[in-house]
Amino acid sequence: MLAKLFNLEDGQKILDMDILLRGSHTLLVLFIIGSIIYTIFHYRSVRAIPSQGRKLTGLCHLLALMIMVIIVAMPVAKIRYSKTYRPIMLMLVDTSRSMDVKDKRVTVEALNEAAQILNGLPLNKKVADDVIQKLLKNKKQSSRLDLVKALLKHPDIDLLRRASERFDVRFFSFDQNLAPEGGAKNAPKWLADREATGEASRIGSAIDEAVSRYTGLPVAGVMVFSDFGWVNGEDPARVSSQLKRKGIPVYPIIFGLPAPPDAMINEIIAPDAVFHGDPVTFRIRLSSRGLDGRNSSLKMKIDGIETATEALSFEEGMQFVEFRIQPKQKTGTLILDFELDGTSLDSNLKNNSRQHRLRIIEEKIKVLYIESMPRWEFRYLRWILLRNPHLKTRFLMTQGDPELAKLSPNFMAQFPKDIRNIFEYDLIIIGDVSSKYFKPEQLKLLEEQIRVHGGSLIMLAGAGAAPSSYKNTPIENILPVRIGSGKAKAARNNEFPRLPEDAAHSPIVILNDSPDINQAIWSKVKPLGRLPALDGAKPLANILLELPGNGGSAYPIVSWHNYGKGKCMFVATDRFWKLRREVGDAQHGKFWGQSIQFLAMSRLLGQNKRISLQTERSRYNPGEAVRVYANVLSETYQPMIKESHTIIVEKKGISDSAQDLMLIPDPSTPGIYFGSLPAGTQGSYVLRAQDKDREISATVEYTVAMDPLEDRDTAAKPEIATAIAKASGTVVVATSELADLVDNLSAPDVSRIISREMELWDSPILYILLLLFVGLEWTLRRRENLL
Repeated sequence: MLAKLFNLEDGQKILDMDILLRGSHTLLVLFIIGSIIYTIFHYRSVRAIPSQGRKLTGLCHLLALMIMVIIVAMPVAKIRYSKTYRPIMLMLVDTSRSMDVKDKRVTVEALNEAAQILNGLPLNKKVADDVIQKLLKNKKQSSRLDLVKALLKHPDIDLLRRASERFDVRFFSFDQNLAPEGGAKNAPKWLADREATGEASRIGSAIDEAVSRYTGLPVAGVMVFSDFGWVNGEDPARVSSQLKRKGIPVYPIIFGLPAPPDAMINEIIAPDAVFHGDPVTFRIRLSSRGLDGRNSSLKMKIDGIETATEALSFEEGMQFVEFRIQPKQKTGTLILDFELDGTSLDSNLKNNSRQHRLRIIEEKIKVLYIESMPRWEFRYLRWILLRNPHLKTRFLMTQGDPELAKLSPNFMAQFPKDIRNIFEYDLIIIGDVSSKYFKPEQLKLLEEQIRVHGGSLIMLAGAGAAPSSYKNTPIENILPVRIGSGKAKAARNNEFPRLPEDAAHSPIVILNDSPDINQAIWSKVKPLGRLPALDGAKPLANILLELPGNGGSAYPIVSWHNYGKGKCMFVATDRFWKLRREVGDAQHGKFWGQSIQFLAMSRLLGQNKRISLQTERSRYNPGEAVRVYANVLSETYQPMIKESHTIIVEKKGISDSAQDLMLIPDPSTPGIYFGSLPAGTQGSYVLRAQDKDREISATVEYTVAMDPLEDRDTAAKPEIATAIAKASGTVVVATSELADLVDNLSAPDVSRIISREMELWDSPILYILLLLFVGLEWTLRRRENLL
């Protein structure tokens, strides 16, 4: 009765109880005295009632007054009781997209396991051939999540009954987020309603959050049903290690094949932009497993129209397919889609396609080449620059014939004085020119041109002044190498530039597709002559060609790095003209052409405009936030300060889709404005300036398309499951071992003593009794006509 009065649950037992009075004691005494006096007066006032009725009326009156005394006293029951908790077993089911994969099972073991689970057959016996054949012929293949659902209903394992007899079982599903708890009343129905649609599998975060919801309660363990294709979130092994210290084991149960037959497009190796009329080569890097020797094809579509198909035969691992096109249009953007036929065995068709955007530009790269004397490298490089139709080059000879500027429009007499004439150049080449030729403010402008305005610099070293004379100047900061002390030293006659062995080779220095032939071409550049004193490359520099060091670091012959918004390349030798003599003019021109285009192309795509726009990425999923940045400069190329800057966002192909996007200033960087908008429906979008700013502003494009991480590689990851088990001190649980696992788990119930106070004076029962007794007395008095 007390348990019901105090609303105690099953397993809760009262240990002791104290009654406390919270009301005013003085008021209570006065109320009791008043009640006694009133009762005596009342008893005398009803002498006309027969003795039996008078006693009943007095009793009702007395009981009503006693209840009122209790209310005035405000009694509180302070109880201590014990509560027994059953240990909690958490069951987490992965519902990310990879759990919707229908594995193409071909091995006897994989087919046997799937047939046993799906058909509720004994797990320790071989499945009959007719059952296997029925499984193979079933067009509606079962997904990994279907296997989980079937496993929890399997009669041999009887997991739900076994677990519920010993534990308080709690169910969760998870993908990129942990769903609310469910399945307590009807786990099979709850699980049947789950669908594998999540965009990511954050296993570690899900385990951590599920356990944290039961802080203070005994958790016997966590069972995780997943393919363990961990994507983002907390490291599941680290989370399991932390739970081990709390005595909470994690049991991974893995579903899916670790290496299902799969073909995918890994990467499209191609430029983002090319000049009008230039041929473009697309190298498509493919990978496959379990499809060795099977025939397939790769299709290329340009703006939705199929233009080429390449037949291929799958090779286990990586392979490449090439397409070559020569765009006819002068400007604009081409959308190239590549689609791979994965054959009927391919377990994941979602990673068989990729898209690439290619921008066609007609503008010319503006180059300023500053040299002292016309050395051999200058003579040959000058003709390369003049012959290239995509370049507009001006030359400045600091020690040459002063009449050249009068005789040729390609030459200038002195370094530009107007700040706008400096900033208009996309690329500046400095040869063996002394830093003393430039005024200090000109060197600062050169540094600002690279760092702030996205220009590029090439320093072509010489034995006289470059780079030694630029030590302790702003140009020293730009260079990707450390300027050493001392004089230039002659390289040995047998030394030549080598491609780094421990790094991927840059397209800049690839003169032939064959690595051996490519290195043989560079071996012709010898002797290298006098090389400047350097203290090596800077930490973030990319070394393209080097001289191996004798026990020390390599000497950088060609290196580059990003500097601010721009790039800088350092070439330590002026003997590359030997390529022309030993191999041919084409190889010499190819190196310099690739270098110039690499350095200047990004600025040509918009960074040389007074208003440049930029997004964090070029591809977004629907609903993601697209962060937009604008660098706004005045007519003198100084940061423009204003309250906001508005640009236009429109979806390509939809004329009435244009809308304004207001950007706000970045308080830490003058001239920079930023804002964001949600990625809309799938398609291509353009960010551009308002009509009044179009001539001085660049445009930027981005694509919205579904590209979930879960679709890239759907292979189950047993190594992740093993890492979780190892960190937790458990093992990866096979489906046939699941019943024994539950039976052998030991986790005793936990009892805890809890103190609680309960107000007795405001119980509804008291007020009901008060009304009952007052009403009964009123009825008796009315019957005797005393009212």
